[in-house]
Amino acid sequence: MNPNDLDLRLLRSFLFVAQSGKISSAAKQLHLSQPAVTAHLRRLEEVVGKPLLSRSTHGVKLTSHGHTLRNLAIDVQNTLARIETSFHHEQKLSGELR
Repeated sequence: MNPNDLDLRLLRSFLFVAQSGKISSAAKQLHLSQPAVTAHLRRLEEVVGKPLLSRSTHGVKLTSHGHTLRNLAIDVQNTLARIETSFHHEQKLSGELR
């Protein structure tokens, strides 16, 4: 696996599918088409080289590799949120200049 092939959009689609249990629901939440989300999932499975989801007519379930990736992807998402917060709340100079 080449980490440079990982795309945050792929991880985001995966997390939405993992949360909702359905590709169609995740697609609606992401404002993407169902085929686009399916393509993201297939690409992510290609990148990691393991099946991440078990698909059925009732939706999808995470495989053991899918559970592992979900936990790691949540960590990535939390790290990105901390980065955004740290730059958003950057210290500004204040006071009186003499």
